[in-house]
Amino acid sequence: MTDKIYEKVMKEMQTKPMYFPISYDCTWGGNKPKKYIPKQVIFNPPATIVIWKDGTKTIVKCYNEDFDFEKGFAMAYLKKVFGGRNQYMEYIKSATRQEKK
Repeated sequence: MTDKIYEKVMKEMQTKPMYFPISYDCTWGGNKPKKYIPKQVIFNPPATIVIWKDGTKTIVKCYNEDFDFEKGFAMAYLKKVFGGRNQYMEYIKSATRQEKK
């Protein structure tokens, strides 16, 4: 990155609010809110590995579909917050309204 571009980016970061939704407090899976902040994200198709600041690691893989960086990270985040795929699928089912026939 050139010095001029770096200076422009740093100036914008100081004048505009920065939002990082990955560090907000979540209350699923426990009584106390927890922060889920990634320390390192490794994309190694077909796997996405997220190492969290609390020292834990979450690994997700895609099967029978194209690898997508964004979806891999999103699925790893959901797995971390809810504890696993089954837990967040149950949450989605409970939050979805049934259609009336």
